[in-house]
Amino acid sequence: MQEKNNLICLFKIDNHIYKNVPPLGVLYLASALSKNGFQVEIYHIENSEIDAYAQMILNKNPLFVGFSVVTGWGVKHAVKFSRIIKDKSQIPIIWGNVHPSSLPNQCLEEKYIDIVCIGEGEETVVELADALQNKSDLNEIAGIGYKNAGKIIINPRRSRIKDLDQYEIDWGLVDIHRYITPFWGIKRTLRVIASRGCPHNCWFCYNLFFNQKQWYSHSAKNVIQKLSHLVKTYYIEALYFNDDNFFVNQKWAWEILNGLDVPYYASVRAELINKEFAQKLSDTGCRELLIGFESGSDMVLKNIMNKGTTERDNYNAVDVLCQYPHIKISGSFIIALPGETENDLQKTIQMICKFLEIHPNFKVILAFYRPMPGTELYKLSVAHGFVPPDKTEDWSRFDALDNKFELPWMDKNKSKRAESICLAMETLEALYKFNIPIVKNMVRQAILKGHFDSWLLKIVNKVRTKYAFEDNNHKSTLLLRRIVNFVKKQKKLN
Repeated sequence: MQEKNNLICLFKIDNHIYKNVPPLGVLYLASALSKNGFQVEIYHIENSEIDAYAQMILNKNPLFVGFSVVTGWGVKHAVKFSRIIKDKSQIPIIWGNVHPSSLPNQCLEEKYIDIVCIGEGEETVVELADALQNKSDLNEIAGIGYKNAGKIIINPRRSRIKDLDQYEIDWGLVDIHRYITPFWGIKRTLRVIASRGCPHNCWFCYNLFFNQKQWYSHSAKNVIQKLSHLVKTYYIEALYFNDDNFFVNQKWAWEILNGLDVPYYASVRAELINKEFAQKLSDTGCRELLIGFESGSDMVLKNIMNKGTTERDNYNAVDVLCQYPHIKISGSFIIALPGETENDLQKTIQMICKFLEIHPNFKVILAFYRPMPGTELYKLSVAHGFVPPDKTEDWSRFDALDNKFELPWMDKNKSKRAESICLAMETLEALYKFNIPIVKNMVRQAILKGHFDSWLLKIVNKVRTKYAFEDNNHKSTLLLRRIVNFVKKQKKLN
């Protein structure tokens, strides 16, 4: 009797920016598979390593190869890897995470993808592995799409997991030390997650379809127990909560933060910030908050984004947090939206400049709007002339770190200007961060006057692009990254 193939290989492909961010979703899936008797290997690799790892996988001949794929930069690299495997073997290729969940049919039209997992995958991937191992029919497995005799079949969605405490991350499946990194001058910080989803109805957000506007969590007792063990075992000094919306249930959140008593990063909505909330943040050791301000315009926040917050909420949040300058704010903003006017854009620029001026520890995250399939704003984008890519690999252009794609509601001049604005604001934030007074004031005044292409900005932006996007194979890029990282370390910057 032939021995059953028990090996499963799961991949997350990242660039140098995210190489030390733990693949938490993949870890949950791998842990569920391992618990059910499968031999699982996790490979968190950079795009430059694809060819070498592809040959290794072909030699291993696993039961299947799974890829975690988010819409944006990583799509083309998952495509490349999948093609190599599929061209040279019959190993099943399975894609999961946000991108295949939003576009299962398009993904399955590709010859190099056999099956997609839709939504959260712990229960799905175990059933799927059992079926593939036993060569069983796939038609009873909820939460997948697959091909049968060339026909694409999408099974019904799976209900969300009722009790997340049943599923835990087995950190023994990876080298956890790789993911213990410095933040805020603290040497040993680990990224973790305690909840999933978000109950709000922001029209641009993937949670609309991926988690179906639901928020659910591990129990506070479970989170405290498991994370306390990690903190003690691996000498973790701070925690970085990767939850989409950590403070949905404030009683739950404060119980965890008080129970752990370590410095932390978390996300929060602007309207929750008041003096009492900010004091609790400070008392529980908050070092950084991610706040989705998104826009400086009430019209955009209400009529285009359905954000549920206002300009006043945004300004009030930062005004309050100015009394706690040791709490860093990472503020996200989106421009180039369908229906956004010049006046709306100016309000966002003014808001960012104001926040940088009044808060000594403010980080700007500014990006083009990217039409996200499955969202309400995606439908509006299509109505405004957006034509989705025909091929899966072309979705790589829609990346949060690359503001160079064209949108039909913006002509070339507007697109170029919006791109310049994004670069200018990132430059201004860097100048505030490194505290270069004369230069930052010159750049700030130029931005407020609408001069986004000054010679100074062009020089700094060229350096930033080289640091962020070019390959390590360029000696000048490697040298630049070493210099910047050295300066950041000396100034204790993240």
